Amino acid sequence: MRTADPCRAGPSPARPTASQTPQHPDTAREEPIIRRFRFAFDRRFRLPLAAIGVRPSTCEVVVTEELLDARYGPLRLQTPLSNVRSASITGPYLAIRAIGPRGSMVDHGATFGTNTERGVCITFHEPVGALLGRDRFRHPGLTVTVEDPEGLIEALGLAPSPAP
Repeated sequence: MRTADPCRAGPSPARPTASQTPQHPDTAREEPIIRRFRFAFDRRFRLPLAAIGVRPSTCEVVVTEELLDARYGPLRLQTPLSNVRSASITGPYLAIRAIGPRGSMVDHGATFGTNTERGVCITFHEPVGALLGRDRFRHPGLTVTVEDPEGLIEALGLAPSPAP
């Protein structure tokens, strides 16, 4: 059964290979490349989010050469970069649909939201667990409201997909 695409984005170009990844000239061995992205918190929602364990110190998206790791308070989504299909900048959002951990009943995508301005919708080849019941409920996409949406898309090795 085919599910709706949470971002309505098409396939994205291939990621650079390891040989295309820049190397530090002073190291004999290859250093792992790690990019960290902080969430952009709207001041209006900091207190309610803190009540559920979502604070700037407990939220980040980490991209390594092989892994996407999104941490959102007590919740976490991890998947190999090879499972990332596309990414697009989305927003603005209604607070009721974007703030806090959310699961869409329409497209089954998950949201780790901290602001209503904009974020990145990341889609996957194979659905991934993120919210409660990670083994039972898997999501074809995840929206994260990070401070640097363009940088996250670049770190994923993707060209931005058109916004829905």
